[in-house]
Amino acid sequence: MQDKKHCTQCMNGYYPDSEGECNKCDTLPNCFECDQTKAKCTKCKTGFGFFNGSCVQCNLNKGAIFENETSECKMCYSSFDNCKLCQKTSTNVECVECSPPYSWDSISKTCKLCIDGNYYDKTTKNCVSNNNICTIQNKEDECLTCNNNYFLRNGSCIPFDNCEGDNTQTSSSCECQDTLAINSNCYVSSDESTCKYVLLNGYEDLKKCLSCNDNFTLMQNKVCGRPDYEYNYIRNNANYTCERGMYLSTENECMNCVDSSVCISFNNKIKILECSKDLVHLSDSQQAESCKSDEKCTTYGINECLNCSSKTTDIVKGACVTNPTANCIISLNSKCILCDKETLLSDGNCISKLNFNCLRNVIGKCIQCIDNYYRSTISDIYCENTSKIPNCIYQIIYSNNTMICKECLPNYMVSDSKCVLITSTKLIQSSFKYSDLIKCKKMSTKGCLECEDTYYLTLQNTCEKCDSSCVNCSNTTLCISCPSGFYLTSEHTCKEVGSLHKTCDMLMPNAVGCAICKVGYYYILKDCRQCETSCYSCLDNKQCVSCADNYFRIANETKLCLPFDELTQFCLKKTKNGCVSCQTGYFLSNGRCSKCLETCIKCTSMTYCSECSDNYVNIDYKCHHSSTIQYCTAATNDRCTKCKGWHAPDDSGSFCKTAMRYDIIFVTNVAVVILIILVLVIVVVLCYQINLHNKEKKKMLNVCVYNMKKSNVPMQNLGDFLLSNKQIITFGVLNEDSLIEVNEETRELLCVGNNTNHTIKVQFSVIDNCDQFLIRTEPTLVTLKKGIACEFEIFIKPVCTCNIHSNIVAIALDLETGKQIDEKIEVSAVTKMTTRLDYTELIEAKKLGEGSFGVVYLGEFRGDKVAIKKMKQSSDDKSSKKEFEDEVSMLDKFRSEYIVHFYGAVFIPNKVCLVTEFAQFGSLQDLINNKTSSEIDMKKRLKFMLDVAMGIMYLHENGILHRDIKPDNALIFSLNASEKVNAKLTDFGSSRNINMMMTNMTFTKGVGTPTYMAPEVLKQEKYKKPADIYSFAMTMYECFAWRIAYSDVEFKFPWTIAEFVSLGKRLEKPDYVDVKMYNIIVLCWSQHPLERLKIEEVVSMVREQF
Repeated sequence: MQDKKHCTQCMNGYYPDSEGECNKCDTLPNCFECDQTKAKCTKCKTGFGFFNGSCVQCNLNKGAIFENETSECKMCYSSFDNCKLCQKTSTNVECVECSPPYSWDSISKTCKLCIDGNYYDKTTKNCVSNNNICTIQNKEDECLTCNNNYFLRNGSCIPFDNCEGDNTQTSSSCECQDTLAINSNCYVSSDESTCKYVLLNGYEDLKKCLSCNDNFTLMQNKVCGRPDYEYNYIRNNANYTCERGMYLSTENECMNCVDSSVCISFNNKIKILECSKDLVHLSDSQQAESCKSDEKCTTYGINECLNCSSKTTDIVKGACVTNPTANCIISLNSKCILCDKETLLSDGNCISKLNFNCLRNVIGKCIQCIDNYYRSTISDIYCENTSKIPNCIYQIIYSNNTMICKECLPNYMVSDSKCVLITSTKLIQSSFKYSDLIKCKKMSTKGCLECEDTYYLTLQNTCEKCDSSCVNCSNTTLCISCPSGFYLTSEHTCKEVGSLHKTCDMLMPNAVGCAICKVGYYYILKDCRQCETSCYSCLDNKQCVSCADNYFRIANETKLCLPFDELTQFCLKKTKNGCVSCQTGYFLSNGRCSKCLETCIKCTSMTYCSECSDNYVNIDYKCHHSSTIQYCTAATNDRCTKCKGWHAPDDSGSFCKTAMRYDIIFVTNVAVVILIILVLVIVVVLCYQINLHNKEKKKMLNVCVYNMKKSNVPMQNLGDFLLSNKQIITFGVLNEDSLIEVNEETRELLCVGNNTNHTIKVQFSVIDNCDQFLIRTEPTLVTLKKGIACEFEIFIKPVCTCNIHSNIVAIALDLETGKQIDEKIEVSAVTKMTTRLDYTELIEAKKLGEGSFGVVYLGEFRGDKVAIKKMKQSSDDKSSKKEFEDEVSMLDKFRSEYIVHFYGAVFIPNKVCLVTEFAQFGSLQDLINNKTSSEIDMKKRLKFMLDVAMGIMYLHENGILHRDIKPDNALIFSLNASEKVNAKLTDFGSSRNINMMMTNMTFTKGVGTPTYMAPEVLKQEKYKKPADIYSFAMTMYECFAWRIAYSDVEFKFPWTIAEFVSLGKRLEKPDYVDVKMYNIIVLCWSQHPLERLKIEEVVSMVREQF
């Protein structure tokens, strides 16, 4: 066989090459027979076999391949797992060598790995037992892991030595307290060792001191030693303090202070804190500090001179400095404050007293001026030349230029700073200006020396009036004597004697004062003063005799009374003598409440306890803890109540005696039972937790989690928390038409990553009130660490035919901050067209009718007028939903022009409805009710019945029983008899709820009556297709007669119709119905089902009449 230029099939023994030419089979290497249509060997020469499509010699590679019964050469491992070399015997094939590290097991005839405790010996090619101290061994002299109490070093197991304990051992070394052990044991230091921390490196065989003991430092030879100079404290090779007279430098070395005993290094400068003895601390303008000796200093303090050798020297900044002022004998702060006796101080300088017109001076003050000069109080003036006060011997000038005479000439006296003649008393008395001088008893040239009664002498040597009630006084308020009818009070005031009756019980003779005071007052200098407020009676203002209300006084404690608040809250009853009753836990002591010992509840003193605290035993009125009593473990009510071991309290409860302890026996048994139960509970809980862990672990096996940095999946920001590889999830992109199935899940992948520095949990959720689809994800919830992403499987299940443009929500929860972020992700999908409709595409125009189980609306669906039949009540149980779904599935399969077109149904709860083709003329029953027989001729009626019969025939041919044929269920679409289809059958099926919804309507006449029921149905017998024929006969009867079959006059009750039919009776022929048509009806409503016509016969007979 060949095409135009090339051979496609060669003769036997030949094969076509790539150019279409035929070649012998033996041109293929080691080939005996070949394929006639292509270059392929089908049988090899003797001694050769197939291997990877070629003929090779099967004994190559020292038996690594062998020839089997099919003349094929295969590798040894294809028949024996992990077999390296094999050989063929006379009977079979045997493996002679396994691939390392497998060894041949002669019992199982397989290559096996070495069991635990064995290793593969490459020399013997067999499994050999491990060394005793090796848990995993690679070869004879190389260990990989060691037993307990050994660690691994260079392939050898070294025993642990000097470890702190078993819990400080690792697989490679000890964990030591004072040693950094790297593949080594701990270092054992001697008592003389000065090294604190040692580094031992077993890999490099290195030993090195890392840090020395306190007060030792690591020297250049890496050995701990003491430095040449003394340190106060050294730790971890660092100096912390130096000895006195030294400072710590920036190089952490102690350096000597210069001329100072205490100094520090601060900001690269030496700062002196304390100079050496007999030295002062000095600093120049450049802040350079030094300690120097001061020759003028006689007494030194710390860093300064306290006393200089001369009064002309002053202490400035701690050092003695000589005052340069001449004639200065005392200076202070570099200023002269006192000059010698021949000079006076002026502006800090000592100037001759004559320069100030001073004749005599004492201690820096001029006491006598030269003639015609007078003393001045103005500083640095001393003597001033001014006018003289007449008759004045000694006058002074004050700073306000006021001149005052201090002493007058004889027969003159000082008055108002001037000198007044005193030779004529009458003259003085007649002068208003000097009228006050008449109150002076004794005068002098310096002023009055003594005043008359009711007057007192002032500092200016004048007489002033006393208080009106005083006879003699020393000032305006301090009386010395009182007039008759008054008495001198202790405050040196004069009061009327009548006022004493308020405070005095008994007056002195002549009423010069009080002899005995009233209660609440105390006697002092013939007067009575009120006691302190806390006293009811008192001796003086500092000592109460008795206390006032709400006050108390304790003898030998205070002299005044104290308020009750001073008594503690633990005092139950308070009196003027203190507390007389205390709260429990306190005892009365000297009128106050004192706390009992902590071990005592009730006591009368610190040493006498009447009731002890719990766990204390009262022995000789002292509390002893139960632990101090041999064998006692618990105590209450002052008695030991429980003893240890085989002991029990004695009758007094003071000690434990030997006794049989049945309670111990009982408690021990109960404890054992509880322990067993506890162990069982722990075991169950552990098993439960392990089971949960395993389930979670198994669950995570199918979860794809990856590091985003190591992935090539591009990620985009999805809010602040998340990253994703998609902003829109589009379903069905892999389908040819990009459409997805309805009521089936469609899968899409979405990668979501953690964009935060914290661990987060991520899950997905749909937005509320989403009826078009269901969403689920795998995994449902996942925990993502920083930089980690997870691949989610998003499954969408549309519940109806729709275009989906919605959002789902990615919920992220930050496990550290508790903050939750919701991010929306758009979902897009288009479904295939099905009978599961989206209720949002249905537009209701008006209500056509309403029944007890539903409402029928005229509506619009995608531009077509439709009838929307809604259920008022729908059952939510699974069986009802399944029944509804099966019925819709059946209706969807109907494809007949005589059956009302079924658009679909809405399955969403509370929205359940059916959508069918809309008949503009309504049902046949509507025409019978609304049109006269003349308007609808017999030809049209025959056409209606023919179309209904065609619809019944379609159902019966498909094995479907309508069960409810009647004029209500025949919808009229045209009144033109020439149309192909005028009537269509509706409301059929076996679903009970659908039948209830679609037949029991208010506009359907005869509902609930047996008008259209066959006799077998009325008798509740099994019925089949003939029952539909009977119903169609009654429908033809009413259509041809153009009225209802059973009138209300003859058949008032429904059961009368049932009785009429069950007895085999039938209605008579209407007068205007043709006999042939009536005969068809008669043949269809026969009493016996088998006698009725089949629908095919009915169609043929009705068509003949049409």
